[in-house]
Amino acid sequence: TGQVTLGGNVDANAGLDVTGATNLNGATTVTGANTFTVGTGATTLGGTLGVTGATTATGLVTANGGVTMSAVQYFTMGGNALNDNVYYNR
Repeated sequence: TGQVTLGGNVDANAGLDVTGATNLNGATTVTGANTFTVGTGATTLGGTLGVTGATTATGLVTANGGVTMSAVQYFTMGGNALNDNVYYNR
């Protein structure tokens, strides 16, 4: 029990279970073909979120600052492809 301070790298070869709040005060990387999963709680990120590859959002997406798309990209809404030449007003 109590706090433990380690001055070097920690290798956990059989997994690492952490119960309670966790502060990561440096760059954090998930390497390889692994998944980063958040349970049912809210997730807040400060700064820019960069995503490489396909992105799936199941549920409502709110973009309070607007959405910017590069040319020749499109949204599909209600079966209709909307590109940067179309204004959609519901």
